[in-house]
Amino acid sequence: MRKAILIMVLMLLSCSLVMAEDASLLDNELVLEELSKVVGMDVPNFLQFVGDDDIINVYDMDGDFLLGCLLEDRKIKGFLATEEKSDLDVNVEFTTALKIYKSDNPIGEFMEAKENGEIVFETKNWLDSLKLNVSLAALNVYGWFY
Repeated sequence: MRKAILIMVLMLLSCSLVMAEDASLLDNELVLEELSKVVGMDVPNFLQFVGDDDIINVYDMDGDFLLGCLLEDRKIKGFLATEEKSDLDVNVEFTTALKIYKSDNPIGEFMEAKENGEIVFETKNWLDSLKLNVSLAALNVYGWFY
């Protein structure tokens, strides 16, 4: 489970690196190297609000597009440099993603950031919103035993 959380955070961190570099995200070698580590990996089962073939757009907290994540059969297929119609939007800042990534308790840090509005998920329909809330509640309970 820790590996799944770290994969998710690594993806968010990689997407957020553009904030520190002030360069085109997919032109940055460090970002490409980090993103290549998650290509082909499965989306964790507890993230039921993520569909099999979704596009997830990642933005900074100012609403600036950072990167799109393309899924196929619940695996990370690749990344998009341009904004496309998405199934899920995630807003996160570099410092928040870095804090979670470096934490000894990534689930706790993730849940705290979510509660504080430092990570915001925007679903596109009420069913996905319901799945998101159930998934986050389950993750919170798992964090008690982690």
